[in-house]
Amino acid sequence: MKKEVLYLGVVAVAVLAGCSTSKKLTQANVIEESAPDKVTITENVKLNPVGDPETERKQQVWNKQKATIGTEKTVGQSYARRPRKDRPKITFTAAQSEYLQLAGVNPLPAGGVLELDLDAMAPDFCYPVEGVLLSPYGRRGASTHTGMDIKAFADDTIRAAFPGVVRMAKLYSSYGNLVAIRHYEGFETVYAHGSKILVKVNDVVEPGDPIMLAGRTGRATTEHLHFEVRAGDGHIDPARIIDPYNKTLRSGKLYITELDGKVVAYSDDLELEQLKGPKTATLAQVQQPAEPASQTGSANQQNTVKPEVNIVANAVAEAPGAAVYYRVKKGDTLSAIARRYNTTVAKICQLSNISANSILQINQRLRVK
Repeated sequence: MKKEVLYLGVVAVAVLAGCSTSKKLTQANVIEESAPDKVTITENVKLNPVGDPETERKQQVWNKQKATIGTEKTVGQSYARRPRKDRPKITFTAAQSEYLQLAGVNPLPAGGVLELDLDAMAPDFCYPVEGVLLSPYGRRGASTHTGMDIKAFADDTIRAAFPGVVRMAKLYSSYGNLVAIRHYEGFETVYAHGSKILVKVNDVVEPGDPIMLAGRTGRATTEHLHFEVRAGDGHIDPARIIDPYNKTLRSGKLYITELDGKVVAYSDDLELEQLKGPKTATLAQVQQPAEPASQTGSANQQNTVKPEVNIVANAVAEAPGAAVYYRVKKGDTLSAIARRYNTTVAKICQLSNISANSILQINQRLRVK
């Protein structure tokens, strides 16, 4: 009899311990409050935040993958969770959540130019997922790649990059599982190819909130995040806002507007002129002052006016002798740029305040003359 009581007691303890363990596993991915205005996101947050029976197994798999590639996951990182008081309330109807590109649903300001102060936005930024850049924005064969692809492992957590409101959360064409978030500054970010969506339309999200698990749904050949930045009725290069190599927000100001029916981004008036395409300098800019008429020549005799000067693509000069700048493209090298503009690497380095060993980044602006 004593043995049976002892046996039942052991079983009861084991059952209680099992419930306790199960509870811990279920809550392993929950964001834990560390202060009234902050939370700490644990490493397990990259798995399903609502918990599932395979949580422990997935964590072990990830640990092995991480050890293999030598990648350090940032853990225990805190994000401000207290919404700012000046944030407007945004809600979307079912019709407004139907399509990614929907005329009028994401309008530019009345003035036609959306101004983003990236320095002011920096405290409210979270890089959406750890991983290397697989493919940048831009031409891809005969089509345009409308975002950047960031490598991820299966079921890594995709996080909101900025605070905002979810406009779309659905399986969407070749994007696969997609989440689109409208941000209070007036632009949207898009996250695609996820294995599972963790939010719904009109959810308010903060930077770092889990919104999706990484996958390869839609048209994708490997697990990754397809990340877009959209404004108006179009898209811009996400690298104008985030630095995919340092995983940080860029600095300064960025302006977004529509030019010839296309949404474009620029950082200053000089770049805006460049985006408008090749321009021709006026005669007044290139005409040399006339020399005094020869005493033996006609009183109306003047030097021949020089022909109009064509200012070519991707480099802008307002007038002869003005500074010329160049935006780095994929595959560019300092020596190739120097040859193109009939200058030297040393001169470009001096004018751009860089060294000859500097690593060029796409869209980096260099002064070449």
